[in-house]
Amino acid sequence: MVEILAFIVSMLMGHYLAIFLHEIGHACVYFSLGIPVTRVNVGSGRILFSIKVRDAVFRFRLFPDGGNCTRFTEPEMPSPFGPRLFLPFIGGPVANAVFFGIFYFFAGHAAGVCKIVLLGFSFANLNSFVTNMIPISAFTSTLTVKAGFRLHQLLKTQ
Repeated sequence: MVEILAFIVSMLMGHYLAIFLHEIGHACVYFSLGIPVTRVNVGSGRILFSIKVRDAVFRFRLFPDGGNCTRFTEPEMPSPFGPRLFLPFIGGPVANAVFFGIFYFFAGHAAGVCKIVLLGFSFANLNSFVTNMIPISAFTSTLTVKAGFRLHQLLKTQ
């Protein structure tokens, strides 16, 4: 019974952690491309607490149902296939895939409740990775929809 409760709690906490790591993945890619990030939201609803790191404000909200990473300006995107569009888009899912592997690896070397918690964290990251790779606007950002529309227009004209 304790193991089941530990897994459920770790999945809930892991989901919140997965959203945070996902948004950090986007922010890190933006920072590496020289695009300033002003705000990173984790969750929705009332703000629980916020942290300022350099020029970015990280806001942690009550409900862990998504997040976003706000840039100072929209990057110039001459091509829908350029790195300034593609790399930030995959930064979040790549972060979730990496942390799935890390948590899963350490779960293999742990025992008891610790193993269950690490498995919960790993599967929460796997869930975030899979749902963000589904090209449906309900799961993904409007940037994904715009990129898909631009690709469709390019293929249609040829």
